[in-house]
Amino acid sequence: MGILRKRASTFFGAGSVPEDADMFDRRHWPARLPGTASEGVELLERSYRWWRDGVAGLDEDGLLRQLGPKGAFFAAEPMATLVLHLNREVFHHGGEVGICIGPRARALATTGCR
Repeated sequence: MGILRKRASTFFGAGSVPEDADMFDRRHWPARLPGTASEGVELLERSYRWWRDGVAGLDEDGLLRQLGPKGAFFAAEPMATLVLHLNREVFHHGGEVGICIGPRARALATTGCR
């Protein structure tokens, strides 16, 4: 959730974070973090949609454009490199989540919440 939200806020933000904030700036975090699992899932879904919609709106020039100062020490890298990196992060961490909750979800489905 963090990487999607912070990168979406950085490159496709609605102006709520100052222009000088790079993609590692804490001001890209929500003012209030989720307090429940359902709020966490909701924030993840919103963050994913924000990132996905922003990337979908890029043309070839947008994908090839350097990240610039908002990219911090990755400033010279093109947006396409960041998109690829975030895809790998989602695959990696999504797989970890699946491994962790898969057995628990199967157990709950067969035995109930005991």
